[in-house]
Amino acid sequence: MRRRGFTLIELLVAVALGTILIGVITFVWVQSTRIFSSTVNNLEGYQRLRSVLDLIERDLANTTRTIHMEFYSDTNGNGHWDTGEPLLASGPPGAGPVAAGGPANSFRRPADPLDPLFGQTEFCEADRPGNLGFSNLPYFPAPVVFSPPPYEIQSEAYLEGRRYWRDEIYVGSSISVRGSSLPGLVHYRLVQEADGRSTLRRRVWFTDGQGGIVQPTAVPGATDQVSLLATGICDLKFGFFFQPNTAVPGSWYHVGDVNPGSDPLLRSDEERGIRSAVHPTGGISQMHANRAQFGGVNGPNAVMFMYEGAARIENANGIGVAMRTINDIAAGPGTGYTTFDFPGVRPGDKIHIFDARDDDNSSVTLPGVADGRPANPTALIQRFPDRVFTIDAILPSGGGFVFLKLREQINFFQLNRRWLLSEPPITTAEGGLMRTITGSFNVRYRVAFLPPAFLVRVSIDDKFNRKVHQIERVVRVLQH
Repeated sequence: MRRRGFTLIELLVAVALGTILIGVITFVWVQSTRIFSSTVNNLEGYQRLRSVLDLIERDLANTTRTIHMEFYSDTNGNGHWDTGEPLLASGPPGAGPVAAGGPANSFRRPADPLDPLFGQTEFCEADRPGNLGFSNLPYFPAPVVFSPPPYEIQSEAYLEGRRYWRDEIYVGSSISVRGSSLPGLVHYRLVQEADGRSTLRRRVWFTDGQGGIVQPTAVPGATDQVSLLATGICDLKFGFFFQPNTAVPGSWYHVGDVNPGSDPLLRSDEERGIRSAVHPTGGISQMHANRAQFGGVNGPNAVMFMYEGAARIENANGIGVAMRTINDIAAGPGTGYTTFDFPGVRPGDKIHIFDARDDDNSSVTLPGVADGRPANPTALIQRFPDRVFTIDAILPSGGGFVFLKLREQINFFQLNRRWLLSEPPITTAEGGLMRTITGSFNVRYRVAFLPPAFLVRVSIDDKFNRKVHQIERVVRVLQH
C-alpha cells in the first residue's frame, strides 16, 4: 500500500491557517498587553490622585475659622494684627524668626534650596493688568482661595491648547506630626515645570496658636515643611458650597472670572450650576464682589472667608443694644449706614470688635495721651477695649438692613458716664422703622465664616494613554 504525503495545496492551506492562528494569538496577546498596561496606568494615575486628595481632605476638613492667619508682632498688645504692625521676619540661617526688621513677606520666601519655588514668590503674582500679586499683600487674616487666570500647556498634542486651572488655597488647620496634632498654616500651589506640566506643592508653617511659629527645639520635626505631592498635574481647582443663612438653600461656587464668555473652563462650571463667587450680583457678598482686600475691583480673583469693616453699636428704644454696619469708621451719629447683612455668618459665631471711638467726638479726652492705636486721631481714655463677642441673633428689618445682636452685655449707662458723656437722642427712620438712639459709638469688626464643604478637582496626565485623568472630591468642613 502506497503512502501519500501532503500535497502542496494542503501544505499551503495548513501554513496559512497556522499563520492566521498565530496572527490572531499575537493580536490578542498584544491587545491584552496594551489593555493591561493601559488599565495599570489608569489605576496608577487614579491612585496617585486619590493619595493626593486624601491629604488635601485631611487639611481642608480641619480648616480653622479664624481671623489670625499670619505671623505678626503684636506691638500694641490688643490681640490682633493692625495695619502697620510688623510681621515676623526671617533672621539669619539657623537663627529662627525675629520680630520686625525684614520685608513683610520674608516668611513666604522658600528657605529650602530643594523647593522648586526657591528664589521665587510664595503666592501667585500679578499676571494681568490691575493685579497686585498675592505675595505683595502683607497679611491674610482668614482662610483664602486664590484663582489666577487659566493657563495653557503647549507641549504635546493631547494636552496642547487646552486650558487648565491653577488655583491655590491657604488655610489654618490642624496638622498631624508624629501622632500629635499641631496648629499650622497650609498652602497648596501648582509649580510649573519645564514641559508645561506642574508639580503639586504643599507647604506647612507650624504655629503656636498665638501668632508665632513653633521653634524647631520645641517640637522635633515641627518646622516649616515643604513636600512635593505629585508631578504631571495639569489642573487644580477649588470650589466651595455656600449657604447665606439656614433658611436659604445653598449653591456651589468657584473662584474665577465672572464672565464665562468663550472660556470652556468657566462655561463648563456654569453649565454644571457652579456660580462665580465674585460676581457683582450673583456672588456670595458685595464685599467679595468688589474684592477690596485684594486691590479693588481690578484685583485678582480671590475669596477670603472673612468679613471686615466699620459698624456702629447703638442703644435704641425698641431694639436695645445692637450693631449696624456703616461705611466708614468716621461716620457721624445716625449717618453712614450700609445694608451689609453678614451672609454665611450664624448665631454663635465670634466677632472681633476693636478700635472703638466716639462717633460725635464728645468723649473724655486727655491731651497727649494716645489710646494705643496710631491710626486713631482722637486721644481718648479708652473705655471700650478690643474684645471678642458672640453673635446672638441677626435681626432683619423691613428696610433690607439688619441689626446684629451680641450675647455679651454692653453697659451703656457706664459708657455714657465715663466715656461717651452727653449723647443727645437721635431719631431715625430707615425702611419705615422708627427708632430713637440714646447712645452710640463706632467700631471696626472682623468676623470669620467657613463654607460647609469644599470641592477639590485635580487632573493628571497619563502619557501612556495620552489622556488626562480628572477626579473630584467633596470635603466636608468639620468646624462649619
